[in-house]
Amino acid sequence: MDNPMNHEQGFTLIETVVSLAVLGVMMALVTGIFASAAAKTSAGLAAGVERERLVASFASAAATGHIPEGLERQSGEVTIDFDGKTIRADGEYLTGVYGENRIIMKCFLPR
Repeated sequence: MDNPMNHEQGFTLIETVVSLAVLGVMMALVTGIFASAAAKTSAGLAAGVERERLVASFASAAATGHIPEGLERQSGEVTIDFDGKTIRADGEYLTGVYGENRIIMKCFLPR
C-alpha cells in the first residue's frame, strides 16, 4: 500500500523559480509592446496638431490673401477634366511641411 507521505504536493523551489522567470520574460515583452505603442501614439498626436496648424494656415491664406510664414508660394494652374468638359484655373500653389517625417501638403488658391 502506498504511503500518503510519499506523494508530493505543491511546487518545488525549482518549479517556482522557473515559473517566475518565464512570467518575467512574458511581462518584459508585453511592457515593450505597450511602451512602443504609447510612443507611436504621442508622435501621431503631435503630427496631428502640426497638420491642423498647417491646414489653418492654408485657410487663413485663402480667406485673407496673406501668405503666413513657413509656406512656400508658387504660381501654377489646375486642370480638371469632367467627362470631356475641361476646367482650368490659374492661381498659386502653397506648400507646407509638417511632422517628424517631413510630410508635404499642398493647397491651390485660384486667382
